[in-house]
Amino acid sequence: MEDFSSSLNPNHLYQAIFLQGEITSSNDLSKAGFKAPNVNIHTVDSFKKAFTFPQIALNEYAQDQLTTLKEKEEMLNKDLNLGNKGGLDSFVELAKLTSNNLKKKYGDQWINPNQELAKDDTAVADVVEPVAVKKEEIVAPATPEPKQKAP
Repeated sequence: MEDFSSSLNPNHLYQAIFLQGEITSSNDLSKAGFKAPNVNIHTVDSFKKAFTFPQIALNEYAQDQLTTLKEKEEMLNKDLNLGNKGGLDSFVELAKLTSNNLKKKYGDQWINPNQELAKDDTAVADVVEPVAVKKEEIVAPATPEPKQKAP
């Protein structure tokens, strides 16, 4: 679950659910006393740990963002433990939105725990206003000198 909680890649979640089913259905594991763990997503915890200073997670804006995500996370955990994967897509979308919001608000004080989402954050942060350039300011790139062959 750790992989999904930080990556938000549904394949990681499906793999964990598959393994949970394998453990549950294995007579050998049951006889040995193994019990399949419940599915427990903890993306909010990963997001809280992504602040460079833990106190930032206590700010009102961060709390609002994380509380909304936490509510959706709890609903998804309950659904998954009942065998329903229906809320997965909306949870992932909300987590991406929350990530983008935190990045916009806190900049370098928010380090996204997911590299894929971090690429999205960079794309959002790198939106630059176009700059007018005069034609005479454009310089053609220098052409490389051909390499001379050794005699």
